[in-house]
Amino acid sequence: MDCFGQFRDTISKPTKVEGYSIFDHGGILKKGVDNQVYVNSKIFNVKNIDIQLDRDINLYNHNLEESKVLLRSKMLLDLHKSGGNNLKRKLNGTDFFLSRETMCNIGNVYGCSKTTSWAFVLDDVIVIVKEYNKDKDIYKNIELNYFDHYFANIITSKDGLGKLSYNKRVSNLDHYYEVSTTDISMPKKGTFKVGHYCKVDAFEKETDLPVKIETQNVSQSSSRSLTLPKMASIFFKCLLGDIHTVVVGCKKDRSICEVKKYLLNNIMYCELSGDVIHCWQNIYKKFEEIKELFHKHGIKGCIKIQRDMGKNILSLEYFDEIQPEVRKLFTDEFCKTFF
Repeated sequence: MDCFGQFRDTISKPTKVEGYSIFDHGGILKKGVDNQVYVNSKIFNVKNIDIQLDRDINLYNHNLEESKVLLRSKMLLDLHKSGGNNLKRKLNGTDFFLSRETMCNIGNVYGCSKTTSWAFVLDDVIVIVKEYNKDKDIYKNIELNYFDHYFANIITSKDGLGKLSYNKRVSNLDHYYEVSTTDISMPKKGTFKVGHYCKVDAFEKETDLPVKIETQNVSQSSSRSLTLPKMASIFFKCLLGDIHTVVVGCKKDRSICEVKKYLLNNIMYCELSGDVIHCWQNIYKKFEEIKELFHKHGIKGCIKIQRDMGKNILSLEYFDEIQPEVRKLFTDEFCKTFF
């Protein structure tokens, strides 16, 4: 049995619905695999690697919040249109739709950090969107995003045969995203079909299967390239995406000194099983509460989903009309179409 097998009664394998290539910070969306890239197979044989993660960072346009607004708006508009003006039909009868990152946040995969999300109903699908957290150190957030993107850009190419080049500049946010559906079940309660989307970092040339790319600070006191807290979040996201391979850039300060590849089967720690089960239980229970609250109020309005710093509980607050905070999460075109 693979490392995901023990969870498949509760979290099914994802079914792909659509693939999108995103250009120009989310401003241009195109169906297909134009932006699909492969991990360069030769990177694992290179010695004395020194990838400076902050290289050219001042030349990069960091429009994280704007990019997310454009991406989610264009994606939902396209899914709605291609489903014959019906999002639920396009997503195979899904109950919820959200990013994989937001689903992990609802499951408390990242710990008790402050977060605010909003839920509303579109074509009988409950859409959940997380606010950009302005309370965090914004520069640090931007910096870490650039580091991850730069590292992935350096070790990937269109054919997976590229050589290591330290002069490969990151100029935009051109990514490949996939939309999938997954069944999440709770014994003796039922099943929710969940539509979710996520950036696919890269694929493996030999198998054509998706790969998760991560960076991790290395410590002389530990033989593990991935710490347990980080491994828990990686494993849960890989479980949702059925991703079995992780490529890790071992980081010292702002430099990658080694690149390793792991099969999750070989590094799945038994300590993670309880964490994963607890996370999907959190998600199911919160989805149940959100759905019940909408049904109580006639499937209209919106719900604010909030967690305060250091607290494990997500609070729900219902509003009978779409709030200005929700409109800010989408483009004018989206708001005119649906609100």
